[in-house]
Amino acid sequence: VAEENFEMLRKSLKSTELKGLRILKANSHYLVRIGKFSSREEAGALLAKIRKRIKDAFLLIETERNRYITVKSISGEPGAAKAETSPPVHDQKKLETTREKRTGPSRPEEKKQENPRVFYTVQTGNFIRLKDAKEQYQAIGQALPEADRKGLRVERVGRYYSVRVGLFDSYTEARRFIEEYKAVLTGVILQAMLKKENILLMEDGGGGKEGINELFNRDDSKEEGKDIEAIIDTADSYLNTSEYGKAAAVLRDALSEWPDNPDLYALYGEALLHLGYPEKALKEYRKATELSPDVPEYHAGVGYSLLNIYLDRAKASMDAFRKALEIDPDNINALEGLGIVYVSIDRKDLATEIYYRLRQLDPEAAERLNNVIQNGIDWGE
Repeated sequence: VAEENFEMLRKSLKSTELKGLRILKANSHYLVRIGKFSSREEAGALLAKIRKRIKDAFLLIETERNRYITVKSISGEPGAAKAETSPPVHDQKKLETTREKRTGPSRPEEKKQENPRVFYTVQTGNFIRLKDAKEQYQAIGQALPEADRKGLRVERVGRYYSVRVGLFDSYTEARRFIEEYKAVLTGVILQAMLKKENILLMEDGGGGKEGINELFNRDDSKEEGKDIEAIIDTADSYLNTSEYGKAAAVLRDALSEWPDNPDLYALYGEALLHLGYPEKALKEYRKATELSPDVPEYHAGVGYSLLNIYLDRAKASMDAFRKALEIDPDNINALEGLGIVYVSIDRKDLATEIYYRLRQLDPEAAERLNNVIQNGIDWGE
């Protein structure tokens, strides 16, 4: 469905309206979004046009957080309506290769250390396929001046390949970097640990080309790392073919041998979520976040687990209220409670029907339900 909507918009909109058209992946869900507007008024005209074809299209405020994986996108430049998987390579001449150095003392070159340091870094993309991550890595490498490629890398983060650039000591320094190069890259700032075992490609930024088209030299003697990668690949394959039971079995066995690997916990949580065990999935995702708190996908997994728990409980709540109404169709508590649940799942139409029934039976209960319909549920802090 996401592909169909993407192609329909690509073919029906003008090339100047396609900027920011993209398909995003969040766990098992795919989203189609278009545009990056500075105001509601600016987006209004395009929204009205899109709603003629997609009736449930709506506006939202997208925060600067790394929640989704870009699967497909269109640049939206005039005459360019071709889907892309990586950013265009920008002309090096557009950049000032000799510029003023940023304020503050220069940092010494990174040294190999057993305890990884935490840095601020700019993440420019998250990809399912290593090929796509390499393409973006190379495009950014060509677009940035050599002195500012330090820390440009492809990292394995959970199931994904992340493209990141910069090893900054402060958020302010990372923000300054994004502002300086906003013409050639976009990204989000996050804190991350630089771990040798996760790095696939890396630019040293010291005038050399270390790793620009070669795999980072790994210690092949680390058989344990190889074994875990093989297990992750196997589980990934099962998840991609919807064989969730097999994936769960593989991951459960692996966790008995490697109880401190966050990727295994996160993948196990995903398998459990698909199998319909959100409470068990929540436990696994939370363990992953405890072990690796800087990976946004793990926190998103916690969110999806809680969402599924809530939806399951809402369904159970509706079943209980309906059972009460089978026994007593005019039970005030059951009617009011069912109406509130309907509001919580965004079925105000059904809640309004109950409101009209309550008006005849108990005006005070009807007014309480109407307040929830009009103002929403007060979830507290």
